Amino acid sequence: MAIDYVKRATKTPETETDAAREVVSTMLAEIEARGEAAVRDYALKLDKWSGDIVVPPEEIERRTRDVPESVKQDIAFAAGQVRRFAEAQRDSVQDFAVELLPGLTTGQKLVPCNVAGCYVPTGRYAHIASAYMSIATAKAAGV
Repeated sequence: MAIDYVKRATKTPETETDAAREVVSTMLAEIEARGEAAVRDYALKLDKWSGDIVVPPEEIERRTRDVPESVKQDIAFAAGQVRRFAEAQRDSVQDFAVELLPGLTTGQKLVPCNVAGCYVPTGRYAHIASAYMSIATAKAAGV
């Protein structure tokens, strides 16, 4: 029996991969060339954000003061679960090398980084999971 689609997305991962790759490449090149100024421009363009890039502890306290304790506990629990899994995942990956043919050695080497850029969208599809999925995994990796 043939599949009959009632509704079909016009954009799919297969049709959009090249466009997404081009957008990301352009953004990364711009950030590499212009640094924080480019990050600020993208924050304004994408999220209409022109405030501080690094939020001071006092501002975090002010903005979280009225969040119910049960919500804070739920967030801490979810972030902890993500971090615990990420740590287990990190601990399962190891450097290795294997000689496939005489003189042909392949393998993998884990190379730590000092900084990770974690983008957390706050617009139409703002989900707190975006924050803890990217930030908790970066912290688990040692960033």
